[in-house]
Amino acid sequence: MNTSLQDQLRDKDEAISANPELAFQEIWAAVKKEKLIGGQPRSESSVRALDFGRLALSIAGATAEPRWEAEASSIMAYVLNANESYADSLPYYERAIQILEGSGREAQAARIRLGYVYAMLMSGRAQDAIQIARVANEWFLRNGDEVGHAKVQMNLGTVYKRMDDYSSAYECYSEAAAFFERLADRTALSQVYLNLANVLSSLGHLEEADSMYERVDGLCAELGLTDLRLQTKYNRAYLAFLRGRYSESLQGFNELRPLFKERESNRHSALCDLDEAEIYLQLNSPANAAAMASSAVEKFGNLHMGYEVAKATAFLGLALCQNRQFGEALDVFRRSRALFHKEGNSYWESIVDLYIAEVIFSLGRIWESRSLALKATERFHQMGATFPEAKSLVLLGQIALQMGQVVSAQEYVDRITAITREKDISLLLFPRYTLCAQIAEKAGCPDKALEFYELAAMELETHRTQILHDELKATFFQSKQQVYEALVSLNLNSYSVGAGVESVFTWIERSKSRSLRDLLGNERISGDRNKDEGLLTRVTRLREELNSHYLRMRPEASDAPVPLSSSVVNEKELELARNLSELTQLDPEYGSLQNASTVSLEDFQGALDSDTTVVEYFVAREEVLALIITANNSTIVRHVCPAGRVRYLREKFETQIQKFELTPQHASSHEKMLATAFNNELGNLYSQLFAPLRPFIATNKLLIVPHGTLHLLPFHLFRDENGYLFEQFAISYAPSGSIATYNLSKGAVEAKPLLVRTLPKRCSPEEAKVSDIRGNFRVLEHDDATRKRFVEEAASASFLIICSEFTLREENPMLSGFRLADGWITAMELYSMTCQCNAVALGGLQKVHRHSGSAEDLLSIARGFLYSGARSVLIPLWQLPSGVGNDLFDEFYKHMESGKTRPEALALAMNLVRNTHPHPYFWGSLLLFGK
Repeated sequence: MNTSLQDQLRDKDEAISANPELAFQEIWAAVKKEKLIGGQPRSESSVRALDFGRLALSIAGATAEPRWEAEASSIMAYVLNANESYADSLPYYERAIQILEGSGREAQAARIRLGYVYAMLMSGRAQDAIQIARVANEWFLRNGDEVGHAKVQMNLGTVYKRMDDYSSAYECYSEAAAFFERLADRTALSQVYLNLANVLSSLGHLEEADSMYERVDGLCAELGLTDLRLQTKYNRAYLAFLRGRYSESLQGFNELRPLFKERESNRHSALCDLDEAEIYLQLNSPANAAAMASSAVEKFGNLHMGYEVAKATAFLGLALCQNRQFGEALDVFRRSRALFHKEGNSYWESIVDLYIAEVIFSLGRIWESRSLALKATERFHQMGATFPEAKSLVLLGQIALQMGQVVSAQEYVDRITAITREKDISLLLFPRYTLCAQIAEKAGCPDKALEFYELAAMELETHRTQILHDELKATFFQSKQQVYEALVSLNLNSYSVGAGVESVFTWIERSKSRSLRDLLGNERISGDRNKDEGLLTRVTRLREELNSHYLRMRPEASDAPVPLSSSVVNEKELELARNLSELTQLDPEYGSLQNASTVSLEDFQGALDSDTTVVEYFVAREEVLALIITANNSTIVRHVCPAGRVRYLREKFETQIQKFELTPQHASSHEKMLATAFNNELGNLYSQLFAPLRPFIATNKLLIVPHGTLHLLPFHLFRDENGYLFEQFAISYAPSGSIATYNLSKGAVEAKPLLVRTLPKRCSPEEAKVSDIRGNFRVLEHDDATRKRFVEEAASASFLIICSEFTLREENPMLSGFRLADGWITAMELYSMTCQCNAVALGGLQKVHRHSGSAEDLLSIARGFLYSGARSVLIPLWQLPSGVGNDLFDEFYKHMESGKTRPEALALAMNLVRNTHPHPYFWGSLLLFGK
């Protein structure tokens, strides 16, 4: 039996006649050598083992003896189970048990039932699996077989886990683990520890689960259990997703996919794709989500796994919605619904109906949307599916309001309220409060509306409610921002102009802080800050536990456990709020990253000098308004400009820039003419957005805090008859008043400047050149400019210039960044860096990028550097023209070192280039954030 498999088959008669028992012993030895474990991914080992199973059946058939038929059936059942062919294994288990019990070999029959339990469970027959396990366990207990009893407990734990009875599963696994620990059976322990880790994850004990996964990984590495180790890594990657550690999770799945492909485990490879699609949906990265979902659809389709195909198709629809491709999304959702209907899955069929209803509502097809929402609501109610029922009631309430049916809308709110009280589910409060506020406004009760909007904002700042309400970017696309816009608008209407400034300022700042908190997600921000590590660890743990709970409560996660009771969730939310408050007191700037905390108007004014005026814009319900703030005074200027007019003017401004980007040679040859046309557009922007505020400004320094699409406008280039604004004021920008307050308190830095250059070799000589500043700078370039070196060197630089390739990710701003020799530095990573420098200047190559209206990608990098400690950040609003960037940065640095303020230094640098190029395209791109 040591020859090839073909030789074994050819010589089987000789083997049988010599000693069939020896033949089966050698087959079992060959199978055991493959180290197969039930539930593992399909692999080369399991495929090879199938050949041994077929050999065994062939030999048994030749003997025509029941004894060897039972033995061969046992082998084939075992290898089919390990090869994920669960249904195919059942007849072999049944035949082996039948023969063994018929011949009085009950001990062997009891042991074969161990695998039979798992195969039965994976074939969807959980109750039958429990009965089989009990029969086997009775024999083991009756005959004092502790090993067999422990193995039954392992299998029962798996059954209970799939039945969502996690407490019973934990008890079974723990009993088995205790026994195998006494025996020091490390192979058995690796499997039972993996099962315990999975149950701990399901129970919400995430730290313990992660530690157990790490323990299993170590055991598998020592014992050479490659397939079990892959399964462990897969589960750990999904745990990272539940904890909100998306980068870690994505890295895990990316590493696993090729390994599963090598082993031809197409099911696990497809599961990686499906999980990644879900992560990208959470990250608001629709292109990546669509790619992963499409791949999962194809792979599951090849495996004929109907439920998984339908779910992956639904995820593809969600990705298309996030990308605002509603027409295509509707077609995909309808395909998904048909697949779920074919599978007989009425729950998911209703979920997709709700998706379709939300998309149709966003497209203005009210009656059609209402019909689908009513049908989904009724189904959810019959199934006792609380969350999706509440979501459908929210949609019905919004439809009723759109149709002017205030009484009906209130009835839907009352039903949501009843569900909230019955189930004690706090995540349902936000849509309820929002609907109540909208109803109150419709009814002409602004004070009551204001009260409900404040409650809704509190819920937004307490929970990650985007997990429940942002999947489609359709019905709920602007719901969070609309809450803050409503609060600003209602406060403006409730108070006199002077009395309402503080309240309006607070809500504007809370809106911007909430947006940043959403972008950061659950990422743990480290770095060199004054903070209590123990306190931060508690905050992280609570966030991760709640994140896991919220994710599992989504309608799409109906097959995931909801481990925490409502009372426990409420306790954890209160504990998190207390810890965040304590963290904010220790370090307000750092605390603002962890919570939606802001500075007060008084503190903001206290940070300003007497020669500075702040203009903070905000767009509330299509009204552009501005807060004018100095150290001693504050006022509000309303109705500065309609939001629609701003969008129109920005499009015209963008068109002028594109003339140089799309046809640079033609534009350069007509530069003076184009400069005149461009200046006219800048004059229009001045008239609309700054002229109404000019009478309120009497200082020399101007700090501009735009909002939304206004961040994409160069206020320093606005011009009147006296010239550009940067010639009349020392201008800088800030993402928010709170960020400006923290920034203004930081002093100058004494250190050596740093130049980082990683431009690709394809650059033209002008783009690639480094000017004479090189002699004064430390230089990191090409292969030396690694991520590690950058982080180290940037921590001690007075001035930092980065000449690199940039990418702006509008769909996922925190993944915007710049390329170094060995990878990218993203905006998210900047928040964990230390970069205590006087100024950071960003130049190099940037792919032509037209914004759809959001400036978050641009802001993410500026905010990241400001939070890392930079006093100022120079970032281009459009691609710096070839050869200009170095001149601007050189001149800026020279004047900054001579004692000029940074706005003055930038103005002098712009004027130098302006002497050669009159068009602002060449010298006006840089926005100066910070001091």
